Amino acid sequence: MSKVSKEEKQGLKRKLIEIKYAGLTSYAKYLADQLEQSEGKAIRAAYTKYIKKEIKYTAKKIAKAEAKLGIVGQN
Repeated sequence: MSKVSKEEKQGLKRKLIEIKYAGLTSYAKYLADQLEQSEGKAIRAAYTKYIKKEIKYTAKKIAKAEAKLGIVGQN
């Protein structure tokens, strides 16, 4: 097996970040949908609270990925 060059490693790292970013943005859309469905329902109050925390956490992860990819806030 040949050695992997520094450029190849950087390319693979960027591709991994792009894949994670795509997954995170998809997850954020899912969370927004779940929040919309659960908000205002007393029986789902704990779930709504969890979803709101998860949305904040996911937004931070998306911001990190955007910074690494050089994307200026597309959301």
